[in-house]
Amino acid sequence: FKCWDHIKDRCYRPHCKAYKDYGARGIKMCDEWLNNSKLFISDCLNLGWKKGLTIDRIDVNGNYEPNNIRFVDSHIQNTNKRLQKRNKSGYMGIWFCKRIQKWISEIRVNYKKYHLGCFESKKDAVEARNKYIKENNLVEYKIQKWEE
Repeated sequence: FKCWDHIKDRCYRPHCKAYKDYGARGIKMCDEWLNNSKLFISDCLNLGWKKGLTIDRIDVNGNYEPNNIRFVDSHIQNTNKRLQKRNKSGYMGIWFCKRIQKWISEIRVNYKKYHLGCFESKKDAVEARNKYIKENNLVEYKIQKWEE
């Protein structure tokens, strides 16, 4: 019930601190769940909720609805984020270092940051991160498609 109530807060109550990241972006809860906490709880149990797991939207820009949620530990949830506003590269884990005039590729796995290298091109930095994900079978991480 607490989870249901917190989702309603961040999606529908502008006074909630998290509203700007959910409701203000148009993220909603499906009508069936919004109007029936018991159905929400029942569906969550059927979808794999267990103590210690958190609700995670598969599509971070999508709504809270049965085909867009899963229950995961905090590490996996931490990999499923939208890009930060300050991200200038357009890619997760990729940034330009002005001091050395190179693109840096990094990844966080189990709360530990791994430096994957410094590259002349942004494309090479993205490819290095994707290669690391594939080679280490990090299925919870998204392969980033090169688009430029």
